[in-house]
Amino acid sequence: MKIACDIDHVTLDFRAAWTELYFTWFDRHPVDIDAEAVDKWNFLPSTHFKDYDEFYEWFDVANGWAKLPFVTGALGGLWSLVKAGHNIELVTARNPGAARVAAHGLAKDLTLAFARPIQVSFLSGQNKWQAKADVWIDDSPEVLKELKAHSKKGIRFNKPWNKTSPYFAKADDWFEVLNIVKGLA
Repeated sequence: MKIACDIDHVTLDFRAAWTELYFTWFDRHPVDIDAEAVDKWNFLPSTHFKDYDEFYEWFDVANGWAKLPFVTGALGGLWSLVKAGHNIELVTARNPGAARVAAHGLAKDLTLAFARPIQVSFLSGQNKWQAKADVWIDDSPEVLKELKAHSKKGIRFNKPWNKTSPYFAKADDWFEVLNIVKGLA
């Protein structure tokens, strides 16, 4: 089965990286940032940036893409999926930029580690449903809604910002992802 796996908050821990960088650059510790705002998919209000373009310009300059840690369990989960014969494509709705360099390194590292090719695709906007896949793993409420509207199979990687989403089986961690994938295969 071909599995399209979201990068931010599913494979890589974007929140951990940007909040630590924000503290380093602007002397505002993540604890000082409104925790409720940070736990929402739209985290911009917890910063001083006027819009996401300005935020991502800073994140590029801060080399944030190269500092993204893996979500706990993601490496083992991805490896288990590859080992079971599934093909993985990491997908993101981000527009390419500095992120492309970091994603290329990520794909190269995972390809070497798993001895199977791992692709990274940049699908600008909210059109992840257009990836050629049998099942999608994502956390974005908007993406999940679009996947459902286009009759795609999905797994909702459970986060505070999607708890009320009615779309797809929820997975609280990568072990649950693996169990759901087994049921879909």
